[in-house]
Amino acid sequence: MVLSLCLVLGQLLFLRCLPGASAGELSWLGLGILLHSSALVCGALLVGGCASRWLPDWTRGLLWMGACLLSTFWFWDYFSYRWVSLHLDEVVWMLLQNARTDFRVMPGKMMAVVLGLFAQLVAWLGGGWWLGRLSRRFPALTRPLAVRRLIGWGLLSLLLLAVQQAATPRLLQPTIRQSSQDALWQLRLTWRHSASAGLAEFVIDAPRFRSLPDDATVRAALTGISQDRQAPIGNVFLFVIDSLRQDCLTETIAPNLCRFQRITLNVRHGVAAANCTHISWFSVLHAAPPLYWSVLAHQRHSDGAVPIRILKAAGYRVQVLATPRLDYFGFARSVFGDDQKLADSFIDQPAILKQLDHPSVGDLDAWIMRRLGADLDHLPPRGRSFYLIMLDAPHHDYSWAADFSPPFRPYMEPVPLTPGAVTPANVGLLENRYHNAVHFTDALFGQFLDKLRARGLLGSSLIIVTGDHGEEFLERGHLVHSSDLNGYQLSVPILIHIPGLPDHPPSIPIASHLDIFPTILDGLGLGPVARRLLTGHSLLESATQPQALSAQCSSFSPHRLLIDDGDRKLVLELEGVGKLGRTLYARRLVATRLLDADYRELPPSAAARQAIAQRFQPALRKGSVLTIDTR
Repeated sequence: MVLSLCLVLGQLLFLRCLPGASAGELSWLGLGILLHSSALVCGALLVGGCASRWLPDWTRGLLWMGACLLSTFWFWDYFSYRWVSLHLDEVVWMLLQNARTDFRVMPGKMMAVVLGLFAQLVAWLGGGWWLGRLSRRFPALTRPLAVRRLIGWGLLSLLLLAVQQAATPRLLQPTIRQSSQDALWQLRLTWRHSASAGLAEFVIDAPRFRSLPDDATVRAALTGISQDRQAPIGNVFLFVIDSLRQDCLTETIAPNLCRFQRITLNVRHGVAAANCTHISWFSVLHAAPPLYWSVLAHQRHSDGAVPIRILKAAGYRVQVLATPRLDYFGFARSVFGDDQKLADSFIDQPAILKQLDHPSVGDLDAWIMRRLGADLDHLPPRGRSFYLIMLDAPHHDYSWAADFSPPFRPYMEPVPLTPGAVTPANVGLLENRYHNAVHFTDALFGQFLDKLRARGLLGSSLIIVTGDHGEEFLERGHLVHSSDLNGYQLSVPILIHIPGLPDHPPSIPIASHLDIFPTILDGLGLGPVARRLLTGHSLLESATQPQALSAQCSSFSPHRLLIDDGDRKLVLELEGVGKLGRTLYARRLVATRLLDADYRELPPSAAARQAIAQRFQPALRKGSVLTIDTR
């Protein structure tokens, strides 16, 4: 019953944010969750009770303590793990995702995992010992319920649940009915965030987020695309390089990228959609705001990302060459559809590992680029191939191929796992190692450009290079990424080469990951359909989006956001954020900090309030970067 009540309470707390939900609808939905969880509890008690009959007292205590921890997971997790700033559910998800990748968990999160699992082990062993003693002294307290009662209770719960589910479509409005179908069982309690005195008025209760385009809208837009159209641009190459900082594009660290930047759109300030990999990947390929990543990742069925579907409708072949595993947080399925059906060729880490023996991440990147070079030999200048190339060498712990001679010495070797081992005294060695990895990646990109020129493809190819996020080396007290929304973790290059541009294109003050695909499609003559379906803005338009949106790393819907207009940044906190189908809801949105151009907090004042009204209120209008309708 504890588990059942937890689930009902968690769902109803979340559903407080739904507009128009009546008390009767919430009660009906709560009844369904209560019946469902009751059936599950009966099954768990039956299995646990049967197993414990043949176990000694101390093992029986461990068994029931484990059941107790699972049943109260959503409560004790929140309070026990808040001090390491990482929930247990996020720890488990992170371990499952990173265990299948070649790179290690970042040092700070590794320590959080170790501390969290240690706390869980202590609670489990201590609680088991106590329950074992209690069961010997008071056998009736820990004796499982009679088997016949459990079976009857479970069967009755299933029968009533069937009746409740059958009646639900006729009794609930579509939004509430969708919540019951999605089964949002997770209790995500969040403390109320207190806005500072100067920002206290900037609060939106129950913000209404715009839904992503439904499938009918997407299909209708795709039917108007002709594969017979003629365009001066043929092949498209999108490079997503892990952890690539904007300030690394110098003649010393990345000479090839630095020279390539001179023939690209003049973007002065590139902003990542998040300070971690998976959210930025989703934002780039879906051209959707970063707080929607969980909506896109956790659908039962995926037809693929809308930008990729547009390219397919225009007759493009989709080729994927990636060093990382693209099942990371469900990315491949959400972008290329179920079973990667939109990809004509799909190669990621598992396929490459079959070709190489004990490679480093740099070796994997080198293999990817050799494969891309071989493909260039068969591409016609006006071909229609879209290549997604994802390189990983600059990701912590910074790698290069075995035959590469690193120019920046001395560098840290090996890279420590504990954050305390990296100090201001030796962080320069770690930064040198990172620069070596970027230099290696830059050399691979230079070889690609040379071959593209030799094959006569540069003048008809659209080429994009970006980083998924930045990297910090204690400049603001943090290492690597995922820890803070600051310029070191968010500033990335956004380099877009479009043939036929003037030699001196106009300056673009700010651009974000959301703008990449609208710009690609606009360059291919598909701007109207992109404007209809995508959130970002084409950088080829005279009036581009003046603000960028970034999200704090999260394993679920992000709750901390940053709106950046170049000179000022606004930090927002979302309370009770969650998804229903393809729609986001939240109980409350609060502005907590106003930052200057260098991401330093500004004191609350009348000037700060005026800056919010003038600069950031437009970001909250429907169709804007945050896609909130405040009217």
